Amino acid sequence: MLEILTSLVMAISPIEAAAEAMLPSVIIEGEEPQEGQLADWMADYDVPAVSVAVVENGKVVDVKAFGPIDGQTRFNIASLSKPVTAFLSLAYLEGRGNTLDIPISELLADWELRTAEDVEEVDPSDITLAQLLSHRAGTSTAGFRGYAATDAIPSLTQILDGSDPANSDPVIVERRPDQGFRYSGGGYQIIERALQDDSGESFAALAKRTVFDPLGMKNSGFGQPGENHARAHDAEGTQLEGGYRRYPELAAAGLWSTAEDMARFVIAMNSALAGESDLVSKEGATRLLTPPDDSVNYALGFGTGLNANDRFFAHSGSNAGFKAIMFGFPDRDGGIVILTNGERGPIVYRALADAIADRMGWPHPYREVVREMALDADETAKIIGLYRLDDFSYLIEASETGLTMSANEGDRIELKPIEGDRLLREVDGQFFGLDRSPNGEVDAILLRGTRIPRAS
Repeated sequence: MLEILTSLVMAISPIEAAAEAMLPSVIIEGEEPQEGQLADWMADYDVPAVSVAVVENGKVVDVKAFGPIDGQTRFNIASLSKPVTAFLSLAYLEGRGNTLDIPISELLADWELRTAEDVEEVDPSDITLAQLLSHRAGTSTAGFRGYAATDAIPSLTQILDGSDPANSDPVIVERRPDQGFRYSGGGYQIIERALQDDSGESFAALAKRTVFDPLGMKNSGFGQPGENHARAHDAEGTQLEGGYRRYPELAAAGLWSTAEDMARFVIAMNSALAGESDLVSKEGATRLLTPPDDSVNYALGFGTGLNANDRFFAHSGSNAGFKAIMFGFPDRDGGIVILTNGERGPIVYRALADAIADRMGWPHPYREVVREMALDADETAKIIGLYRLDDFSYLIEASETGLTMSANEGDRIELKPIEGDRLLREVDGQFFGLDRSPNGEVDAILLRGTRIPRAS
């Protein structure tokens, strides 16, 4: 009888069980959170498809697809490209007897990194690959907007130089590397160029040979997605023209993959940390998860930290109409990967990740009970204004009910002031910290560790 019961328990899909009862990842103190099914969350937030995989004890134990897709449907996973690029960089360099501390100039053939005119005493030839991976090289260009199906697609050189038809600025060193974390997708494009130059292979071919083929990630690739791919959708659930925006910035944002393939990547990273990888050393993998300073919990291509004394590594991905999350739990040899194809995907994947953690008996990755705070007129005046970093802008304005935010001149969305000097964008569960001057004025907002300074 015990064996039968055990078999029945094991037969229950943790993903399907989680999908039946999900709570918001952020709960306002004093409010009653409403439980719902994944199908309702997807409908409410205009997310047509969700792909999920769970890792336990070093194996992919569950894979499920919701919506008009199957388990082999590829999603653009945006900045989840970065941890894969970090792992690829480590495997490639260790295979040649080098380390991540190699100056990037030693790998580049015919492109040179430049510094801004007002940055003094910085020799760009000394910038290392490790500094670029950790977003601590002082390089520019936080992210990329992508290209419509009818747009001309720039070459890697045009992206780095910011020349037509690239829609992003040149990638340069715009502040000293010793000034700490500054998120830079542009830095990853330098890495892409360096690995191509040094190996003599395209970045896509190098990744396939070095990472995807050895790990059995047969549905993953940098570049175009193939026939079985998800279509991106905006915040109202409308499919983007051409099905998706193109991201030629491969190392930073151009990977297409499946939840199951990325679960295999989580297993590979967990194995490497345990010293059981044929691709990278334990020391190298540990370095990837070691932040070089205490400015933020971002290491070399991976976010990292402790959750209820459980080690984790993680990365989110956010391209137009595609939102994704990956968690690895090395001490449990486990992980969660969730891919979505809707602009409001984060509010869905956060709730689903917490529900899966409930079923697995793991700490919640996201769930937090917060207290809403009241703002008087003086405090409101200190917060409202325009905040800008590269091509990304956030306008915070006063409204009849409090505060609103419009990102990149989009719709105004309500913000709630929360304890801990934070603002909550409740529509997607995103927190923004407030970085204040000594007199209490807000000089910048903080988004996932990135400082976005006030422009007006």
